[in-house]
Parts: sequence; C-alpha cells; structure tokens
Amino acid sequence: MFAAHPDLKLEQSEIPMGDLDGDGIDDFYLAAVGSPEENAQTQGRLVAYSGWTGATLFEYTNAEFGDGFSMAITAMPDVSGDGGDDLLVGAPFSSAAAAESGAVYILNGADGKMLYTITSPVADATLGLTVASAGDVNKDGLGDVLIAAPFDGAGKAYLYLSGSGLPTPGTGVAPDVFYPRALTTADADFVFEGEVAVQSYGLSLAGVGDVNGDGAGDVAVGAPHYDDPAAGETDNRGRVYVYSGADGSVLGTISGHRSLQSVGFAVTAAGDVNLDGRADVLVGAPGEADATGAVYLFLSPADSAAPWARTTAAPDWRLIEPASAGPLPDQMFGMVTALGRDTDGDGVRDWVVQSLAPFEANPDQARIRMTVYSGATGAYLDDRFVEEITPPDPPLPPGGDPADDGDPDQVGVVLSNFGMEGATLQQGDLNLDTRVGAPDLII
Repeated sequence: MFAAHPDLKLEQSEIPMGDLDGDGIDDFYLAAVGSPEENAQTQGRLVAYSGWTGATLFEYTNAEFGDGFSMAITAMPDVSGDGGDDLLVGAPFSSAAAAESGAVYILNGADGKMLYTITSPVADATLGLTVASAGDVNKDGLGDVLIAAPFDGAGKAYLYLSGSGLPTPGTGVAPDVFYPRALTTADADFVFEGEVAVQSYGLSLAGVGDVNGDGAGDVAVGAPHYDDPAAGETDNRGRVYVYSGADGSVLGTISGHRSLQSVGFAVTAAGDVNLDGRADVLVGAPGEADATGAVYLFLSPADSAAPWARTTAAPDWRLIEPASAGPLPDQMFGMVTALGRDTDGDGVRDWVVQSLAPFEANPDQARIRMTVYSGATGAYLDDRFVEEITPPDPPLPPGGDPADDGDPDQVGVVLSNFGMEGATLQQGDLNLDTRVGAPDLII
C-alpha cells in the first residue's frame, strides 16, 4: 500500500491491532502522518480495515494540516460501551489550543467517529507524541488512557480513567448526543511529572497490570535520557517510573547503571512471570554497549511497600540478541518491546523485541529484526526479519490455526511510537506455512 501523495508518510503501514468491528478477529489500519514540514504541510489520514475480509471499516482525515496526526497510534479497549475496541491517536504538533501544544483523539473503532479530543494549553508541549492503552485500571469494564507531553516542562504524563477523566454516557443518553467530548489535560485523573529537564520523560508509556497486588492496574513511564543530578550523572542512563493506578503514587523506579543505556526507551507489561499474582515489567535499554542494546525483566517485589528502587545492575533477567543473530553494535536491541501471544504452546504469553540488523547484500543499510523470547523462561524462541509479504487469498478462516494443532499461529507487529508498549499481536499465519512460533510481520 502506498500514500496517495508523496508528502504523506506511511506510519507503520499495516499494523495488526484490536478488534474494532467486534467480529472476534483483530483488524488493522493504514495511517499517513500529517507532515509538519514547513511549506509541505499535509493532513493526517487513517484507514481501518477488517482483519477478516479486508474491507474498509472507515476512513478518517484530520482537519488540521501539519499536526503530526497518527505519529503515535494504538488500539485500546472499548471506551464507548459498544463492545468494540477503539483507537487512540496522537497529533503532537497540533495548534488547536496553543502553538504546537499537541492533541490526542479517541476514535470509535467501529465507524471512526470522534469520541474525545484532549488538548494541552501549553505551547510546544507536544501532547500525543506518545500514547498508550492503560488497560482497564479501575476495573469498570471500559478502557483507560495514558498519554504524554514530553516537552511540557520536564515532561508530563496523564492518566484518564473511564467514568471520571473520560466521562461516559449515563443511562438513557444517546451516544450521538453525548459525543464528541472536548477535554484538556486538566481533566486527567492523575498527572505524572518528570524530575529534571531534558530527560525525555514520557517517551515511552505502558499499562503494565497490577504490580502491587491492590486490584488496580498500574502504569509505567519511561525517561530514557534521565540522569541523577545529585550523583553528577550526565550520560543518559535512563529511568522508568511505575505508578499506582489506584492513587497515582510512585510505586517504584528502574534506573540504568551504565553510560548511554537509555533505559526506558521502551517499556511494556511482561505478564506475571513468576505466578505470584502481580504483574512484572520489561524495559528496553537500546543504547547499552555501543547501542548493541539489552532488555531487562523486573519482577514485582515480594514486599510491595513503596516506593522501591531497582537498577539494571541487578535485574531478575537480562535478554540480549542471541549469538546466532548478533549481537552487533548499533543494532539498538530493545528499541521496542511488546507482550505477544503464546507462540510455544506453554500457556504463557511470550515477548517480542525489535532491533536493527544489516542487510546481507548491503551492510550499510539496516532492516528490522523481531526476536521472540519465552515469557516463562526468557529463552530465545525465534527471530524474523521484516520482509514484504502477500496475504493469502482467500483470507484465513476465524481462529488463525491453519495447522489445526490447537495452538494459535501469530502475526507479529512492528511498532515504533517511540518505544511505547501497545504493540498488538493477532492470531493468524499470513503465508500459511503452519509454523507455530514463527511470526509473520505486518508493517
């Protein structure tokens, strides 16, 4: 697929995501970023497609030129109550409220209608540079939202909970009357702020699940250029902050211990690896060791007393690119991390890590590698390079298990969005090779 105009930049081409139309099959979209380049500004455009039939679900073109619409985009659980997943879209250069203050839009996944707009009154805040689904933090059955404005002061992140920060229709109120709703950063349920300037606070975001066991979902915010001024650090070690979804307090921090690690460039939910009933956290450090990169797993602490402080000097697990595939300088292993599906059939969801790799024919050029690790043991399972693929015709039947072995095959994902969690992995096997644990990639 190609953009209709040469100035329209395709954002992640086709990304598998949530079930927008409620048919039980994950859908996908094509997005063209609204270019902010001077004298070449364009409107952002989004087209959603059925993952079952390939038919167009809806098309949406944003009214504002040059706002960076769809520079960050992810699916989120249903917030409108219609049963289908919805879309969270950032436009970080929007001047709707102030010059390049940014905006975030929540679109209905079924028809693309605007549900919410969220704006910042602060010029150059770049609200919406990163966006993430927070899951269902308050357990009301509706999706919650985590968004960031990395250039508002030392950086800010905002958590909106359905029913409060994200108001929902009352009984007997027609959605067409209730929506769209115009909100601002002042409406957020919780506001999280960076500690020091120029730390890129909010460059990655994730809903990570219930880390402290209090029944509420928690969230994480990355600041990959963080340095401790009290320790005289000036070398981008990085930090991840984990916050309570119940009261917004800091539950703990994960900090880099080496120069240029950029811990927190990516952060994602890791699932419950040790089966203690509490969620664990996976963080990327793509700058480590001359940008070879690494990914670290941190288990939820046995003593949930907050705040706790961990560093990459003492993680629970450390993942690196396997020797068969690398590691190599400048591959930035850990630039994106995602919680995927169970590819090896052990009942535990596995992890997908993105890195760069040289083309064999031209080592000066890079291509994307997706590496899969066991979510139960951290063992390397498989890796695949991004290649052009042609979907089968006719499309796959529902269930995505052409091997008929009871295990879902997996369509992988390549997701930039500045390292935010939110990569959605959907069932299916596009090239019908029937290989479990060998994800095909849609970009």
